[in-house]
Amino acid sequence: MGRSVNSPTSDGIEAAYNYRRLDDRLATAGQPTLAQLESAAQAGIQVVINLRPVGADGAPPDEAERVRALGMAYAQIPVIWEHPRLQDFLAFSAEMERRYGSSILVHCAANMRVSAFIYLYRVLRLGWRSAEALPDLRAIWTPDGIWEGFIAGVLNAAAGPRWAHLADRPAPEIAAHLRSRLDPAVRLCLGPEPPEHAAFGVLVDSRPSTVLVTASSALRSLVIPMAGLPRHVPALLAGRPEIAVYNLHFNDAATAEVALALLLAAAKRVAPMDRSLRQGVWTPPDAPGRVQLLAGKTALVLGYGAIGRRVARALAALEVRVIATRGTPGPVAVDGVAEVHPAADTSVLLPQAEILMICLPLTPDTEGLLGEAELSRLPEGALLVNVGRGPVVDEAALFEALRSGRLGAAGIDVWYRYPDDYPASSAVTAPSAFPFESLDNVVMSPHRAGNWIAQENERSRMEALAVTLNALASGSDAPNRVDLARGY
Repeated sequence: MGRSVNSPTSDGIEAAYNYRRLDDRLATAGQPTLAQLESAAQAGIQVVINLRPVGADGAPPDEAERVRALGMAYAQIPVIWEHPRLQDFLAFSAEMERRYGSSILVHCAANMRVSAFIYLYRVLRLGWRSAEALPDLRAIWTPDGIWEGFIAGVLNAAAGPRWAHLADRPAPEIAAHLRSRLDPAVRLCLGPEPPEHAAFGVLVDSRPSTVLVTASSALRSLVIPMAGLPRHVPALLAGRPEIAVYNLHFNDAATAEVALALLLAAAKRVAPMDRSLRQGVWTPPDAPGRVQLLAGKTALVLGYGAIGRRVARALAALEVRVIATRGTPGPVAVDGVAEVHPAADTSVLLPQAEILMICLPLTPDTEGLLGEAELSRLPEGALLVNVGRGPVVDEAALFEALRSGRLGAAGIDVWYRYPDDYPASSAVTAPSAFPFESLDNVVMSPHRAGNWIAQENERSRMEALAVTLNALASGSDAPNRVDLARGY
């Protein structure tokens, strides 16, 4: 049954057979005595997971009751030594994820079942490389026979097309939330490097690399876990027509709300009046006279997708007349909120746009869509808000139109320069080659329209991702498929 790492010499949990403390929240062992379980509770263990079958020789008959009486949670996943199953590992993984954040003791008879399950959990669920996970397994034993085959079988089962690799490793509690929403058929691995022993069918990556895209010949789906398409992706997937690309549209409400906030702040001159009043000045120069009333104006929403439709509904509620453009061709239509035109009509609609709301993705067709000539077609003093992508509007032309007063004001969330490792970076980086910060008719936002409380934001992203992964696993049509030729 394997070599003992230590032998019991006291009633402390550390003396349990083959006891190992793996990290500050996880310990493993062979069968502990009742006294050692009491010691575990005193040491702060909150959950005991037992992989021995019910009624196994040498197991305390009342272990579950005694553990619960000591104030610890208890779960038993009976793993038959001669016949371990994939279902056992899946049940163990689910229990580990359900208990995330707790201090856990996992035990069996001799820590052999446990060490094998912990190895598989780390590789397949936590994204560890095999070389990182093996030492704790081999410190207990070297599996052979049935267990060598079991481990290989679980790894091979994970290699099927229903296995998804999530390159942007989320916080453990967020990963647990994702798994709680996934169909049991969806097997998930986390980490920035290609997993070993697997040919994943789905890659989830905000900035996919050649390494990950070419790591699996089984790859058939790439999920960009946000709206939009990184510029390098079409070239990256050239010659791989079998790979479908999907976006996640989970933050349309948040983005639309920020678009409205930027519009109101720009129209009402909130920022300069706030700065002045902080200094005790109640009537800042020019600011009150440049405040605009929105009711009765006409707004043009460029990009009538999920965000644009929400923006349009909010504007209509403010008694603003709304016209909009959509990317797909077709006749002009009225949907009860907006008069919707094909994108080809943009130029002729601009003279009506006292308010211009830009909700467009960045594509070859939209890059530089609004230059000096287009901005000059807007009514004098028009308001502009951009929550799409910065380069949709020519940078120099936008700055000059605002500096000269030709544009009345703007609210801008998307820019032309970003820190190298945005959004993780906090490095000081000017968002443009032009000093927009010097203009008091500009409200500046650091590309955060789609974000809200970080935890809630990421949970919402994971819920949208689960919908997509479940659809792909079942062979159904997944939402928000990207047309690479069009760029969205």
